[in-house]
Amino acid sequence: MNLSLELRRGTVRFAGPRRLFHRPEPAVLALDDVSLKICRGECWGLVGESGSGKTTLAYALAQLQKLDSGTVLLNGTPARSIPRRAFCRRVQLVFQSPQDALNPRRSVGQTLREPLNLHFPGRDRRWREERVEELLAAVQLPAQLRDSFPENLSGGQRQRVAIARSLAVEPEFLICDEVVSALDSAIREEIVQLLRRTRDSHRLGMLFIAHDLPLVGQLCSHVAILQNGRLVERGEAAAILAGPATEHGRELLRDSIC
Repeated sequence: MNLSLELRRGTVRFAGPRRLFHRPEPAVLALDDVSLKICRGECWGLVGESGSGKTTLAYALAQLQKLDSGTVLLNGTPARSIPRRAFCRRVQLVFQSPQDALNPRRSVGQTLREPLNLHFPGRDRRWREERVEELLAAVQLPAQLRDSFPENLSGGQRQRVAIARSLAVEPEFLICDEVVSALDSAIREEIVQLLRRTRDSHRLGMLFIAHDLPLVGQLCSHVAILQNGRLVERGEAAAILAGPATEHGRELLRDSIC
């Protein structure tokens, strides 16, 4: 069976703002009949300007955003018919801001043990401690950081902890929502290299969301471009980077290079 995570004809509308004594503004079409299929081992890059619908698409795939129409399929099965915990173990989302995603009152070790306690309740304490060490090593963090708290970590270290937490449950698919946008260029390259190694070693299906087309091309084999909630272009990353077929794609490429 071809293992895949798929959004099929997904549409999401957000209610328009209400104003006192006025009719509400028209609904905003955040996703407009969007279809995207990610197979196990593939890495798709999703690119678009702010407000184009990238995060809405990511949340829809992760079952954190309800669709107005369409469906999400995991390995051919509608996601709504899969128990929530089972779905979360197989599809993980890494959020844009690790500062917001990590509990400031939990140490790194506690953060990594939390999903282990939830999804592997039959394992003993020694196994969990060894697993925490493996996860820290996988994202190239020293074991001593297990007792540190988010406020004592750099932005790059916090993002590595967030990635490690997502890998703790051994997912099949990883959705990365602008995970390098707040990092400086040197740390950004390190995180991209980490994601590449992670993808290859775990044979993950991955969706990598970013503004930067050349950066996406370093990691992804395929690229999809969103504009105003619609997928306007998709194809092999090398071909799109060599010459986008749409004017919007060309603008994104120019903006990334400038």
